Amino acid sequence: MGDLAANVKSWLAAEGYPLEMRTARTLSKTTTSLVSPSQYYTDPDTGKACEIDIHAGWGYKIDRKTRIGISCAIECKSSTESPWVLFLSHKKLSKRALIQDRLATSAGAQWLKELAENHIDEISQLPLFAGDGVHAYGMTTALSQKKDNSYGALMNAVKAAAHTARIMSEMKHFLVYAISFPVIVFSGRLFQASLNEQADVEVAEITHGRILTGHPASGKSRAIVDIVTEDQFPQFARDMEVTVQSLFKKDDRARRLGL
Repeated sequence: MGDLAANVKSWLAAEGYPLEMRTARTLSKTTTSLVSPSQYYTDPDTGKACEIDIHAGWGYKIDRKTRIGISCAIECKSSTESPWVLFLSHKKLSKRALIQDRLATSAGAQWLKELAENHIDEISQLPLFAGDGVHAYGMTTALSQKKDNSYGALMNAVKAAAHTARIMSEMKHFLVYAISFPVIVFSGRLFQASLNEQADVEVAEITHGRILTGHPASGKSRAIVDIVTEDQFPQFARDMEVTVQSLFKKDDRARRLGL
């Protein structure tokens, strides 16, 4: 490899491109989604075009005018020297909140509400909706004096997912039951911090966490964002596929949507 090629390779690594490429490859190998690297959306705060690293989408046709659409807006970040820390809330999300606190079209939100009201035991077992309700209210980049890139990653994922839901809502010829999941894939070490009963800080390393954001960009007062380490992402991708295919199951489709 020549000096220039080596320099380009080093630059690509420093900019995080290999992580995006590996993540897209994992999705393509592990899921049936349509994987689209480097997608653009309109930032609602600035009106300018912004890039989300990866968009993965699944679609299902119910009839001539009705569709189900499930997607993930994935932001990839690397930080080998500075870990990320999630600050845990002392409250836990309910099973119903784990299902409903998602970005969706109006029809998608009604679908989630119906699932939470009538099929909560079944749906809460699906990987993307499962969990004990532990979640964070904020996060930061630790051990660094540089700009905190965790917040930017969070907002980018949320805005891109909200944009997808908004576009699906505006489709004139179809009614779309759409859910859009914001996801961050992190190449680095991920920690959670909380207070114990003695008000001492406890820190533990994790591979997957959730943060609940209420930023106006989401279009909702509450929206869940998944943060997954690169090592954990292959399992997360499998979990996405299991969840999507379970929601698409023909036997349950009409019953759940009330069609």
